[in-house]
Amino acid sequence: MYARLVDRALRPMFPKGMVNDVVVTISPLAIDRQTSPGEASIIGASIAVMLAGIPFTGPVSGVRIAEKEGGLIV
Repeated sequence: MYARLVDRALRPMFPKGMVNDVVVTISPLAIDRQTSPGEASIIGASIAVMLAGIPFTGPVSGVRIAEKEGGLIV
């Protein structure tokens, strides 16, 4: 479900010539119906790849930005 968000954040952080497959599986264990697990998934995937010892120029993070009453909120 959040694969595209995570892929878009992580893919550019791998070296250009890397040919090995990297698979990150995201399994949110609890959802409060107000907060999207997408941003936490990006952060968790980044931490997992960094701890795995894979060549990676991270960490990366993600936030959700919305417009409300003419202003932006994070």
